[in-house]
Amino acid sequence: MDGVRGRITVRQVLQHTSLLRDYMSDPGWSTNRWRGTERFRSYKPDRLLAQAFRIPAENPPDVTWKYSNTNYVAVGRLIERLTGRPYGKEVERRVLHPLRLTQTLVPGNRPGLPRPHAHGYALLPDGRTVDATRMNPSLDWAAGEMISTTRDLGRFLDALLGGRLLSPATLTAMRTTHPIDAGFAYGLGLQEYPLPCGKSMTGHSGQLIGYTTYALRSDDGRQMNLSINLGPKPPTTEALYALASKVFC
Repeated sequence: MDGVRGRITVRQVLQHTSLLRDYMSDPGWSTNRWRGTERFRSYKPDRLLAQAFRIPAENPPDVTWKYSNTNYVAVGRLIERLTGRPYGKEVERRVLHPLRLTQTLVPGNRPGLPRPHAHGYALLPDGRTVDATRMNPSLDWAAGEMISTTRDLGRFLDALLGGRLLSPATLTAMRTTHPIDAGFAYGLGLQEYPLPCGKSMTGHSGQLIGYTTYALRSDDGRQMNLSINLGPKPPTTEALYALASKVFC
């Protein structure tokens, strides 16, 4: 990490223009792939950063944006350095408690989900489908370990994009996007998707093995918050855009 210190800004980290190597690109280090009993192993955030910086990033010269889970782990550690408190406690103090998001938690090393919950499934290369619901989410840490409900996601998006959570200047910076070749533009931790009717939806998607989630909102207040249980046939991008067009257009 010493080799990149002083040359990467917080804005670049949040916007994924830092080009830091994603530790999840290494075999056995991704929560998007079946890891057998290894899915119950615990990880410390500094171990995740050490894995990311084990070898230098190799990006083509024309690459200016690249999604990396390492960025969010770095942000989580920065929060802890600045506040002197665990990042999860700061999330609770600054976001969950003020917005009364009582169905959202930062699980840490706990492998289970609150009941009731939907099960997630994964299709293995040999054709078997396995229940992938239980796992220790510490391999994701600040990059995506949180557990929530569609109700709380809706409350969060209304508060964030409605201007009740951040200052106007901060929200404007967060929504200032960087164009990328991925079907959406990226701000500071926010994705913006254009729709055929001229509107756009803003929020974020996420994936852990067994589940894909979308939390999206248009500026007129309409929302589409989904948790999809991945099985043998996950929905196509085209099907999701068709659904979004019905919701927002």
